Amino acid sequence: MECARHGISAPSFICHHLQHGVSLGFHQPDEEPDPDYPFEHAWCDECDAVFQDEGGEWNDVSEGFARVTVICAGCLAEIRERNTNSD
Repeated sequence: MECARHGISAPSFICHHLQHGVSLGFHQPDEEPDPDYPFEHAWCDECDAVFQDEGGEWNDVSEGFARVTVICAGCLAEIRERNTNSD
């Protein structure tokens, strides 16, 4: 994908809360990305709570709450830094 700020890079997928959020928490899967689908994805603390309530799986409820959006890998790095809680 092409980002106006970062140029061409791989797409990443995040919950809509993270896009403009600050200190919302930052969660990513424990397992390595699938080689056939090597894109990073992340979600906030609130989305993680819904994810856990849904048995630790993405389904209509958890995905509906997250409202996933696509961003570039460069934006993901900035979002990770801005939303990682340092408790």
